[in-house]
Amino acid sequence: MYLNILNISNDHSRTKDKACNQLILFHLNFLHENTYQFEIKLNGIDDEQQPKKIKNVQFVLNTFNPKFAQFELAFRFFFLICAIATTCLFTKSMRRFSILDWSLEQRWMIFLLIFLVFYNDPFYPLTFLINSSFPSILDGVLQATFLCTLLLFWLSVYHGIRQNVRRFIPFYIPKIILVSFLWIFSVVLSSVRIGQEFRDPMYNMTIDIRQFTTFRIIFYIVGIVYILYLLFLIIRAFGELRNMPYFGMYCY
Repeated sequence: MYLNILNISNDHSRTKDKACNQLILFHLNFLHENTYQFEIKLNGIDDEQQPKKIKNVQFVLNTFNPKFAQFELAFRFFFLICAIATTCLFTKSMRRFSILDWSLEQRWMIFLLIFLVFYNDPFYPLTFLINSSFPSILDGVLQATFLCTLLLFWLSVYHGIRQNVRRFIPFYIPKIILVSFLWIFSVVLSSVRIGQEFRDPMYNMTIDIRQFTTFRIIFYIVGIVYILYLLFLIIRAFGELRNMPYFGMYCY
């Protein structure tokens, strides 16, 4: 439910008949009863020191549209089937070759397609079937996992352009550590938000997110470091490619 408060002042005021920002009073993810009764108190609106400041108070009740929920389920199911079919077809086509002959991009493609299947979340219908925050938290974890895997793929591919020997510890460990920070921060923020929304009907993300200010600053710093590192790898890789002999020459 949202609360709208309309201001009124003198005739020369710029804020005459303008509405204040909406305030979220409460939210309920599941309705267990047929009837709910709420008591809302507005303190200070009748204060004599603030005459005629409040013109009107509006309560807006928003609900989920069942048809939209059905459309979302069908939409996700369609892309889930497409992801599964693509994964099976690509895996079948690669079985003709030895895994030792696979290129870096082909090996990564297997992982990305598998994580893409879970990115579409085959467990998403549980969100509407059970009264628990676990399906929503799981959905956030799966999405963050796929996106961070994609970030790791970009680092590995652009670094692998100029490096033929890719030992696991020196090649992958620094990238995994960098992307792991982004994954941890994303999962923690998403899980805390979803969990609080289920436990506290009056939880407001825009207000309560302030307690995670330090967490968010570190997340943005790590994100900037990732972008700079990726740009460095791209520029260096293509710079070395242009310096290779016979670059840009074609045989006819």
